[in-house]
Amino acid sequence: MELEGLMRIILVLLNIFILSRVMFSQSNIPKGFQSIKEINTVYHEFSPSISPDGSFMVFSSDRPQGLGDNDLWISYFKDGQWSQPENLSVLNSRFHDHEPFLTYDGNAILFSSDRDGGLGVGDLYISYRQGKYFSQPINLGPSINTKDSEKMPSVSMDNQELFFARIPVDYFSRMLEKNKIQIWVSQKKGNIWGAPELLQEPVNQLTYDFAPRIMPDGHSLLFCSGREGGKGGLDIWRVRRKSRSFGWSGLTNLSFLNTKGNESHYAFTIDQKRLYMAAQWGGKKDYDIYEYKVEEMITEPTITLQGRITNKKNGDPVKGTLTVELFSNAREIFSIESDRNGQYSITLPKGGNYSLTVEAPGFMFFSQRLDLTELLHSSVTNVDIGLHPLQKGENIIIRTIYFDPGQYRLRAESMIALDRVVKILKDHPNIRLLIKGHVAEIIGDKMDSMWLSEMRTKEVKKYMVEKGIDPDRLQTKGFGGTMPIGDNDTEEGRKLNRRTEFEILE
Repeated sequence: MELEGLMRIILVLLNIFILSRVMFSQSNIPKGFQSIKEINTVYHEFSPSISPDGSFMVFSSDRPQGLGDNDLWISYFKDGQWSQPENLSVLNSRFHDHEPFLTYDGNAILFSSDRDGGLGVGDLYISYRQGKYFSQPINLGPSINTKDSEKMPSVSMDNQELFFARIPVDYFSRMLEKNKIQIWVSQKKGNIWGAPELLQEPVNQLTYDFAPRIMPDGHSLLFCSGREGGKGGLDIWRVRRKSRSFGWSGLTNLSFLNTKGNESHYAFTIDQKRLYMAAQWGGKKDYDIYEYKVEEMITEPTITLQGRITNKKNGDPVKGTLTVELFSNAREIFSIESDRNGQYSITLPKGGNYSLTVEAPGFMFFSQRLDLTELLHSSVTNVDIGLHPLQKGENIIIRTIYFDPGQYRLRAESMIALDRVVKILKDHPNIRLLIKGHVAEIIGDKMDSMWLSEMRTKEVKKYMVEKGIDPDRLQTKGFGGTMPIGDNDTEEGRKLNRRTEFEILE
């Protein structure tokens, strides 16, 4: 009985020890952060990056069954949990592959690697995504990579700016001078990355400044630093700019994310509502990945449109180009492409009155106006876009052709869409169009709606003829308010009824 009692005491003490370790481990995890149990192991999970639609995560790990010292892995989010990670073997080597960044349009992944065949101690590589598959990685070349170590890439929403960290190499000691790591930026010129420039203060202060993350609004840059004024060893900081012609300012410590420990590699969902960060909390020697629900606004609000581009007639996927312009001066801001399955993701920041156009060879374009001058909150919206093929009988509504109320003179912002119609007609000289005008029928309005709709179609034709289109290729017809598609008793319905259509006659 004495032995049995002793065993009971040992068992109780063992349970207390295990429970205390668990409680101690959990108490060391900052409030609001949750460990991702499906991904984390006893090994090293690091540098997460999230797809634009939040459906998958790519991260690095030294877990077994990889190809090298450190590999890239992928996990899919479905039914509220993360899947068992899979090795991205097409991207990995027998060396150190890590620090992935998924571009905001979802079409590519960049990462750093010290594999054979590079230009220095560590280089940046890019791989292009088609659905669930990635292409063979390509070295970004000598305009970016040097004999030193290039790491931690981040690309702007329009794919025109590349931010990264560079660690110099001391070739006498053959060691990385990690205390001299700094942040650089390269501007794309055509399809080539230009010579990188070192970011000036307050970004770089030779205080372990690294891990840059240009946010979707294009005006906010987050980075990690060990500078004074933080909460711990390494903290996440933020700077802002008015535009690319302005420098960075407004240095801010994101204190609600930082702890007494080290915060270094992180990723936000595109709506900025969730953060994923690698940390050594809970008494662990290796890093784990944690999720945090963000309640404070990190950057200016943005709106993200995601969806699929298809052939409106048969539903087949269409690879298209999405172009964003400002209505005020018809100046292109940027263009991105969908993948071959028609999937796209595009993010626009607060402050602009935008024109979004979707184009593909053999199709009439789609256009939409997005006024984000008063945007209050970030959001993600699914918008599937069907394009009309250039075939006889197709009837296309173009909603970015504008007239003043009760007038038939074209407003200047209509030229963005009309110039594209002109281009299609010049590229396809056999196409003939019927321009159809519709207005909203309002009870008590003394305006002759049939006359007004006819005059508007003639004004559209006049513009296109002045741009070089043979008038014999263009017919016009006004329908007044006889063919409503919305409720004339509501402003939204009347907006739908005010429209210009193009019917392909042959």
